[in-house]
Formats: sequence, C-alpha cells, structure tokens
Amino acid sequence: YLLKLNILTGMSDVASLGMYNNAVEAMVRHLTVVTPDNDKAFLAEFKNGHTVRDMEHLSCFVPGMLALGSSLFKPSLNRNHQDRPLKPQENFLMSHSQDHLKLADQLVKGCVASYDAMPTGLGPERFRFDE
Repeated sequence: YLLKLNILTGMSDVASLGMYNNAVEAMVRHLTVVTPDNDKAFLAEFKNGHTVRDMEHLSCFVPGMLALGSSLFKPSLNRNHQDRPLKPQENFLMSHSQDHLKLADQLVKGCVASYDAMPTGLGPERFRFDE
C-alpha cells in the first residue's frame, strides 16, 4: 500500500515512497533467493530471527508491485508523469527500476514453477523451495 498511497496522492507523498524503497531493498537483501541459474527467484519468510525457505502464494503479487514501481517515473510508461526534477526518493526508485524489473521477471518464473509443480496447475497456498 505504500506505493499505492504515493500514486493516490498524485506522487506527492514522498514519505510513503521512501518507506516503499526501504521495504523493497530489505526484501531484496534479506528475503530474496535466486536460483543458481539466475532464472527464477523466490521470497523467503523471516521467522524467529531466521530465514525460512517457505513462500506464500500472495508473494506472487510482488512482481506486479515491482513492475508498477519501476514505471512510475518513466514518461513513456506513466500517463500521470509530471515533467519536473525528481525528488531523492523518486531518483532512488528510478535508478533501481531495471533491477526491480529483472527481479519481477525472476519472481514470476518462480511462481509459475510452483503452479507447474501442482497436479491441478493451481498455485499452492504456500510451498517450500530449494535452490
């Protein structure tokens, strides 16, 4: 909702954007597990001071959030783009947009792999993953 709040306020709530940036960077640093072939990624959980390689299906919404955040300050992708100097929080997001898009792609592939592993093709509520 941090990213949504910034959008709903006409990109004026830079505090929520700063919190979004901090949350995404913490997720990348502490919860993201990328497969050795660099093709797929998964989001681990943090429980009792330890990272646990379990992922819930709601984590499969994260790629959309990352893609949306990556498009906010690109005039060609954002119909509400304002032609003005970027604030530091906006500049930070813009400078990381390619990395966030790559992670979004890897996470989608991880989610699709979890769907493919199920006999029904439906994503599991939660699953354990290995590298």
